[in-house]
Amino acid sequence: MATYTVKIESVCAGGEHIAIGLYKDGVKIKTKQINKSDAITDDADLTDVILFLIKRSIADNTANTAAKRKAAIESLQVVT
Repeated sequence: MATYTVKIESVCAGGEHIAIGLYKDGVKIKTKQINKSDAITDDADLTDVILFLIKRSIADNTANTAAKRKAAIESLQVVT
């Protein structure tokens, strides 16, 4: 079962830019830069996040059959 963790990697001296890290089973797989104002006001939907994690899990598990995709999706675990 994969465990995804979201961590703050860094914050610029002015506090306006934030680097967010996404980890899978303790290994960093992606870093995304965001602005403080976007983090506060962005209207990203939970659906967007879930779809991203599903796609990531399918790719990470090379889930190329329906059964493998089902297993990859059902094994998702998110830690924040």
